[in-house]
Amino acid sequence: MRRQLLRWANGFALANAALFAIVGLRYLWHYSPLEPLLGWTYAGLAFVGHLSVLAYAPLVLLVPVMLLIPWPRLIIPLAVSLASILLSFLLLDSLVFAENRYHLGFLTFSMLGPHTWAFLVLYLVLGTVVEGMVALWILRRVARRPARRIEWYAPLALGVCLLASNIVHAWGEAHYYAPVTAFTRYLPLYRPRTDRGLVRLGLVDRTSAREQGVAAALGWSTNRGLNYPLAPLRCDPRPPLLNVLLVVIDAMRADVLTPAVAPRTAELAQDAIRFDAHYSGGNSSRAGMFSVFYGLPGTYWEAFSNLTQPPVIMDLFRRNGYQLGLFASAPVYRAAALDRTALARVPNLRLETVSPYKGSSGWDRAITAFDELQMRTPMVIRWPGRPPARITHRTSHNDLAPTLVTELFGCTNPPSDYASGHSLFSGVAWDWLIGAGYEDFAVIEPDRVTVVLGSGYEIRDKSYRLIPHPTLPRDLMQSAMHEMSRFYR
Repeated sequence: MRRQLLRWANGFALANAALFAIVGLRYLWHYSPLEPLLGWTYAGLAFVGHLSVLAYAPLVLLVPVMLLIPWPRLIIPLAVSLASILLSFLLLDSLVFAENRYHLGFLTFSMLGPHTWAFLVLYLVLGTVVEGMVALWILRRVARRPARRIEWYAPLALGVCLLASNIVHAWGEAHYYAPVTAFTRYLPLYRPRTDRGLVRLGLVDRTSAREQGVAAALGWSTNRGLNYPLAPLRCDPRPPLLNVLLVVIDAMRADVLTPAVAPRTAELAQDAIRFDAHYSGGNSSRAGMFSVFYGLPGTYWEAFSNLTQPPVIMDLFRRNGYQLGLFASAPVYRAAALDRTALARVPNLRLETVSPYKGSSGWDRAITAFDELQMRTPMVIRWPGRPPARITHRTSHNDLAPTLVTELFGCTNPPSDYASGHSLFSGVAWDWLIGAGYEDFAVIEPDRVTVVLGSGYEIRDKSYRLIPHPTLPRDLMQSAMHEMSRFYR
């Protein structure tokens, strides 16, 4: 009986892999590879391998039960229930992704309306009927026919697809090959193998691989995956163009800009424009640096990194003949991963700089909170023709890129075409701000912070104390979700 149940479970999982693939075709419909041959080859391998994992997952969980309690009347209803739930949620996720370009999560479930819940229940009922019919058909087929080798060759082939897709992705990430890495965000719960193993084993020369990737990236049109910027920039630079020096001190808190702690920086701030209520775009080095260059929420980082899409400000620097000098105390590929984002199209980039100073290891600043102490940061600007001043309204890293684009390069586009902020000199304060981490993000308001975790959400007051029995601000969260998806194509 155990062997027969295992045969049935394998056949049921194969049938579900086919059902999931049919439902998941909607993901492929919205995918347009940068390079058709390798792009579609990898996408096909990843699509088949990942959806097969989702199909086999509930059956793998039930294997111990099959071995201990080999009762078909117990195993089959459990398997049908789990498979129908997965099928229903996959169908709903594909519809959500088609409309909004993001996948289901706890937050999106919290904001589902009554009609959507009704449709989900309908999907679940229909899924249970379909899964039940498939399960009974496979059970009769297993009972009538003896075991054949092809029954086990099929899962082996699916496993080969899974392994091959992870190997190709690791190779693609190591070589900055966007036609491969760009596909990641199209599948739900998809986390392919990264390039760390290849680099650690010395199988990839990061510097030469990057230069090859930069040369190849110049021929790719990333607008197949991103709608960035939303409109071509209309710019009329005002000569003479100013030199730009950007000094970044990672994880520097706003309250340490004092003569006692930072005497040189405090002296500089006396004759400059100082922004007293300035906030970072996240509680990690990666999200903070991403918001500095792009003016966008750090939740976009993965999509821009996978496509090696630089920010518009770097394109403007290059277009106007600026010479770039980079002096970093840490490798640019570590922590903030600037080599894949802001500096993605910069040739001959020095990936590492040796620093004699302590604390220059380059490891990421990763903090678990989104409170005032960890989100507020100093911002000091010296701009020719602008007198020293103290700016007290709320500003953020999202405002830096629009400042340079409009004030330096004379672009007339509204900042919303390419960023989430405004010019630092516009006098506009933000009403809410998206702060990003690695696995979570927060919507920050002047009087509260809504933290969205992988398993739920929590709302905290201005002092970052938990608010008991909070009500999710649905309109605000819908606006935030729109802001975090409007640059996807």
